[in-house]
Amino acid sequence: MVDLEHYCVVLELAISLKENGSWAGETHLQKAGYFLSALLNVPLGVDFILYKHGPFSFELREMLTEMEAQGFISWKPMPPYGPSIEIGELGGALRAGFGSLARTYQDQIAFIASQLGSRNVANLERVATALFVTKEGYSGSSRVGRIRELKPHVEVALAEQAVKEFDEIAEQASASRLVV
Repeated sequence: MVDLEHYCVVLELAISLKENGSWAGETHLQKAGYFLSALLNVPLGVDFILYKHGPFSFELREMLTEMEAQGFISWKPMPPYGPSIEIGELGGALRAGFGSLARTYQDQIAFIASQLGSRNVANLERVATALFVTKEGYSGSSRVGRIRELKPHVEVALAEQAVKEFDEIAEQASASRLVV
């Protein structure tokens, strides 16, 4: 079971994504959460798998449902796109009472939000999949082939760009000593 500290990390991630140009829908939270967990080792209390549109956590989806039910978040419709996460009635109380884990990783949260906040969902899928194949142990140009194997709809040039973008994010994270 995920605890309230993890809820608060997810809420802070959503807030930070919004501050960085995202409407903070579930896809943005999924991919940003994956980057926090897989690249920066921030504990979210959930596991990710490769799914239809890149790395995905059913546990994170369940967490968001639980957070909504408990009043920590709400969803605002954003036609023609999906809904945007908002702070719920009890979100402030969550942040005040259970924010220590989020404060511990505030630099990591801010970094990932700044790197991913303004990206569209197609780009997020590709860049997160580049991280996924890197974590699988692929390196160099073999990552492009692996992305294409997993995601045949991704053109070679876009897979190459995703690997390049991921490498830049990883290099900046390392240089900033954000990997815990």
